[in-house]
Amino acid sequence: MSRIELINKLIDQVGSGKANVIQCNRNYESGDFLINHLKLELQRKFPEHNIVVFTPVTKFKREMVSFLSALKRWSSERPVIVLVHDLFYYHNPDAIISILYGSNRISGYITTDVNISYRLGKRDTLVRGRYNTFYLAPSLFGDTDKDQGDIFGHLDSLDLYDHKEYAARIYRYLVVHSGELLTYRTIYENTGKDMTLGVLIKAIDFMVNHNMLYRLPRVDISNMKELSSGFIYYPAYAEELDGTDLSAERKYILKSETYLISRMIYDGLTVKKAISYVYESDGDKRTRIEFNRGFLVGSYDKNVVIKPYFDNDEEELNRLVKSKMNIPHIVALLGNSEYRMDKNGLTYVGLDKLLTKGLDGYGRI
Repeated sequence: MSRIELINKLIDQVGSGKANVIQCNRNYESGDFLINHLKLELQRKFPEHNIVVFTPVTKFKREMVSFLSALKRWSSERPVIVLVHDLFYYHNPDAIISILYGSNRISGYITTDVNISYRLGKRDTLVRGRYNTFYLAPSLFGDTDKDQGDIFGHLDSLDLYDHKEYAARIYRYLVVHSGELLTYRTIYENTGKDMTLGVLIKAIDFMVNHNMLYRLPRVDISNMKELSSGFIYYPAYAEELDGTDLSAERKYILKSETYLISRMIYDGLTVKKAISYVYESDGDKRTRIEFNRGFLVGSYDKNVVIKPYFDNDEEELNRLVKSKMNIPHIVALLGNSEYRMDKNGLTYVGLDKLLTKGLDGYGRI
């Protein structure tokens, strides 16, 4: 996977009539991607277009809407491509999206390091459908421009300016316990209780909505209902796991799962933790056991479960085969093997294939 794959997807949107929002990780140099990568390729492919760049350095914080309105009128003479770095630096971000919508003569590309619907709140309903969302998942690209020393440099906007050390402690705890079932109360009890539980929840929400962490709800796939008992967390940068004391085998598994989550999110799919329940008999007693089925990956009403399978646990695989599967299941094996289906209707594919091609070979969902 390389940046050029994302750039090609973005270039295909020139003239589409929608604003294109590029959602980035909090510590990713998205301005460099926008101006030194995407811009250069757009100039090469569309020499007849005028390309206009707005960044916080240009200081058009309040005047952006009027500037873009003028550009839209100008585009009737010559098509325009607008690059806007850091959407929420400017006033009226929803108005910016609206102006960049509805004309094949003006194409807009906008970066943001915060979840757009979360930040806009109820105002997102005014622009929903007017923008496409693309995800710049840096772990997939192997980039190394993350600012390790300033992970929490902007927590002042969360009223945690004097408590960055505590926020960092929460983050480290979540990284070390990646892939585990966690509740806010558990995290609170294991990170020192330096603040109220409410502030801890707000801090974690900040990390999730600024794309520092992936937070996966759990879903019982027998009825497709989300469970209220906790979440699963992974770091957006899989490399964060290298700094933990986890075993090499555990790090490998968690990093592989993080790469898989990133790949699916990069493709615009939702990712949740898939679980179901099985019953085991011990004499006259039946015990209900929670079964980790992998990841529920979906788009609208189409879903598939992807089960990473690294440890050759035949009992677990047999349990997967025997249990009722009301939606398609894919078993991700080590390697780069192509998709194949067994007699039980279970699909197998190499993890490397999934990470490079996504679900294209299986059939996009």
